[in-house]
Amino acid sequence: MTVAIVDMERCMGCGLCVDLCPYKGATIIKEWKSRINETICRGCGVCTGICPSSALNMKYLTNRQILARVRVLLKTTRAGEVFEPKILILICDWLSRKGANLSDVSRVQHSSNVRATKFPCIGAIDPMFIFDALLSGADGVLVAGCGVKDCDHIDGNINTESRIKHAKMCLKDLGIGSERLRFELIPLSAARAKFIEAVREIIETVKSLGPNILQR
Repeated sequence: MTVAIVDMERCMGCGLCVDLCPYKGATIIKEWKSRINETICRGCGVCTGICPSSALNMKYLTNRQILARVRVLLKTTRAGEVFEPKILILICDWLSRKGANLSDVSRVQHSSNVRATKFPCIGAIDPMFIFDALLSGADGVLVAGCGVKDCDHIDGNINTESRIKHAKMCLKDLGIGSERLRFELIPLSAARAKFIEAVREIIETVKSLGPNILQR
């Protein structure tokens, strides 16, 4: 199982990882640096998603690897005569395994340019992944996590909401449009239907907005 690791040179000792770790696996040592207890860590990635100095990474899924994966995925999209929105889905692995089947996306109209990548929990999603995706060709981003009471990592899904709200505010202020970012907490009891509904809605929204202004 993958665990979080700390880059001691980057760590500022802010303590956010200590406050938000669902499993209380992070502590601050006397040098004012974070330490992850690998016997407690469950690999949810919540600490990596909130670290302001990018000092925390997953051992086998670093932030750099995630950014590279997203850029490769977006390069596989194609521009045609008719605008087909390039949508990136950042989805919780648990949600995907419990009914939000990515193979169903192809049934949605105008979904030829929809791409997806999984996270151990949406709590692991750093806003920089969203901004980088929009800079790398995405017209919209859908963040899909488990319902409020369904998170496999206690409350990693809820911890993400404030970051997404802040990201949406930034997109609005930059003139890109907050509507290009959609956040959905999907109940596992209706995962398949609600996921497809969310995909359909962001495609329709972005199609009405037109191409991302960063790509014009």
